[in-house]
Formats: sequence, C-alpha cells, structure tokens
Amino acid sequence: MAEMDVGTKVIEGGGQGGVTWKEVSRSTSGSYTIVLYKSANGGSQWKKVTYDKSGNIVKTVYGS
Repeated sequence: MAEMDVGTKVIEGGGQGGVTWKEVSRSTSGSYTIVLYKSANGGSQWKKVTYDKSGNIVKTVYGS
C-alpha cells in the first residue's frame, strides 16, 4: 500500500457513477491499518477499509 496523507482522495467505480472517497482518519490495530473514508461527493456515505501489513485489503465495510 502506498503511503497516503490523511485527506487523500480515492476514486472508486469510475464513469459518472464513480464515488470519490476522502480519507478522514487512520489507525492501527496490531499488524492492521484501518482507514476511514467519507464520500467527497456529499451525503453521508462512508467506508472503513482494513489493510494488512503488506497493504492488501482484508476487509471493507460500507455504510451511510
């Protein structure tokens, strides 16, 4: 996983239906990094992504 500063935007989906996610917080738990993203397009959408120490996505949880 490339190191990103808090506030980095990630585009998911693509096209007109793509969602741009903005990182709002980052924490660690053991060998995992947990990053909380909120929609930069407005609204209350969020996702929490858990990465392992190699930067691979282990789990993604979406909500609103």
